[in-house]
Amino acid sequence: MPDIRLLMTIAREPRDVFPLVAGATGLASWWTDDVTVRSDGAVQAGVNGRTRVYLLRPETMVMPARAAWSVESGQEWNGTTLVFDLTPDQGGTRLLFTHGGWKKETDSFLECTTMWGALLFRLKDAVESGADHPLFMARG
Repeated sequence: MPDIRLLMTIAREPRDVFPLVAGATGLASWWTDDVTVRSDGAVQAGVNGRTRVYLLRPETMVMPARAAWSVESGQEWNGTTLVFDLTPDQGGTRLLFTHGGWKKETDSFLECTTMWGALLFRLKDAVESGADHPLFMARG
């Protein structure tokens, strides 16, 4: 099974990065502002006018080292995992992101590799600037 794996350094401590990858409010600051929490604790992230809604279930949350989500929707995303591994690195954070468990390398897989790269730069900017910069904006 292929995985998307990306590495980035962020100029903030892991404890500052963790909230942005481990909860709905954090995800809304850099991914999509259309994020809701269901009563069962799962998070729904809508993109492109909710033409796609990803259901994310918290899997492993270890402050400030790891946030892992299982994905329970999406034609190719269903059954995959999103993992944010955070390691201290010279006063900042080494972020190793993995979108793992894809069944095969498809056009969607390749497009998502590019999209995750753009999203991680949004995450970096949101953490370092303290301002929200979601890539997908559902609300005016």
